[in-house]
Amino acid sequence: MDCPPPLDWLLRFGNDAVSSLCREQLRIENDDLVRAVGLLRKHGVTVGFPMQTDGEVIFSVGKDTLTADQLLELLERGELDAEGVRRLVEALASAMPMRRQAASS
Repeated sequence: MDCPPPLDWLLRFGNDAVSSLCREQLRIENDDLVRAVGLLRKHGVTVGFPMQTDGEVIFSVGKDTLTADQLLELLERGELDAEGVRRLVEALASAMPMRRQAASS
């Protein structure tokens, strides 16, 4: 018998241990997130299980951490591969110093 990939199983599983906010967000975006994770894996990118922090769903993607919204943004732009993830992470990192400067002003 073929077992579904662990992420697919987890995203479709209604477990009381997962908060209702996380379950609701995953239910709404479930199909797109499963598709996004599948595409990343096809490109050889390691994707971890979804986690929740401060009401936001995050994924370990390679050496980086992306939110579900960031994954969906890459999917919409057709940039869901290792290079797209790298460009997004670099853009976020270069924006951080500007945010810090603006906050300290």
